[in-house]
Amino acid sequence: MKIAIIGAGVIGLSTGIELLNKGYNVTIYARELAGITSDVAAAIWMPFKIEPQEQAIKWALQSLPLFKKINLEAPQAGVQFKPHTNLCTTATEKPAWVEYLEPLPNPDYVLDKYKTHSYTIKTAVIDPIKYMPYLRQLYLAKGGIIQQKEISDIHALVKNHNLVVNCTGLNARTLVNDITLYPIRGHVIRCEKIPGFDASIVREDDELTHIITRTEDCLLGGVVQKDNWNMQPDKNTRDAIIARAHEIYPFAKQFKIIQEMIGLRPGRSPVRLELERIDDAHVIIHNYGHGGAGYTVSWGCAQEVARLTAEFLNNLK
Repeated sequence: MKIAIIGAGVIGLSTGIELLNKGYNVTIYARELAGITSDVAAAIWMPFKIEPQEQAIKWALQSLPLFKKINLEAPQAGVQFKPHTNLCTTATEKPAWVEYLEPLPNPDYVLDKYKTHSYTIKTAVIDPIKYMPYLRQLYLAKGGIIQQKEISDIHALVKNHNLVVNCTGLNARTLVNDITLYPIRGHVIRCEKIPGFDASIVREDDELTHIITRTEDCLLGGVVQKDNWNMQPDKNTRDAIIARAHEIYPFAKQFKIIQEMIGLRPGRSPVRLELERIDDAHVIIHNYGHGGAGYTVSWGCAQEVARLTAEFLNNLK
């Protein structure tokens, strides 16, 4: 059984590993292996900007045990479980997924105006700088093949493979002419770690603000700009992100900037995770449009791809 995957982001690699675990021969084709959206993601376990939420939570909960396993067995992968505080100034209904995570008391650094309505949980924080190389190495160690090659005609690829999995994120807009896909621009700032702070905090009001401590740095953000294709950082946004970070955590004397990064989240409602039959012996499984939750749902979506693959093969018999 020859399977091709298009895309080597977190979705493509996780899907490849899951299919290899099921015994299939898998080749990933990708135009780029670095500098992609997965490399700049905040990557905290949180079903963010993804629809439908009910299905996303299911995929997220299927992914969570895998992140726990990686945390225990592969410290080099950069998966850590840390306190995460969601700052609220008014009574707000907690997202449904919060009930599945360990509740923690709000830390002392939460400002008075947030203390009444905020909540703290322990969740997974994934560091793409470590996690993406870990996934690539794991995929290759299991016998997967990666070819750095741009695929512009998905149906030509289907002719040489029984099954093709489309994990191209926002690029599916042109690859399969999906005009329902749209960019959700993000702008984040890598900084040196903040002394005495080893957690994450987020405030979602008019603008998204977060401070996320990772293995070797700290990530400030962010922006959620629908239909913005601009890949260049701008000073006004950078200054605004830093100012808002000081608002929610004024105890940092300064944020020592390492790097600014821009990423375009693949927005779509709903996520496209479905089988498209080309003929009796060839299919495409689409797995894209995960918004800001690609890491969060990666393993759950990979398991769904494996299920659809097995279903297709059973129908061939």
